[in-house]
Amino acid sequence: MVPDKTDIGRRLLKEKELFETTIIPEELNKFCGVLHKVMDIGVVIELSILSDWIEQNKDVKDRLRKRLPIIEKDLQLSYASLKIKNLIGEK
Repeated sequence: MVPDKTDIGRRLLKEKELFETTIIPEELNKFCGVLHKVMDIGVVIELSILSDWIEQNKDVKDRLRKRLPIIEKDLQLSYASLKIKNLIGEK
């Protein structure tokens, strides 16, 4: 058993009360980082599934082009940004 791989184990290592509901900021930050990567990969998967439809539909390409700044700058989804650029013909 690896104690830092479970919530209870992490609480023991941080010397926190086992069954008290508390937030460990470092763990929350790690979780958010992993969630951000999963979101990025999930968007790429969805775009890959829909790629034939996207490539054949000018309206969809235009909509993706308009949303690209949000995905790229606001959400900072780097893999999704690259995939969208590839699909709409931007480099």
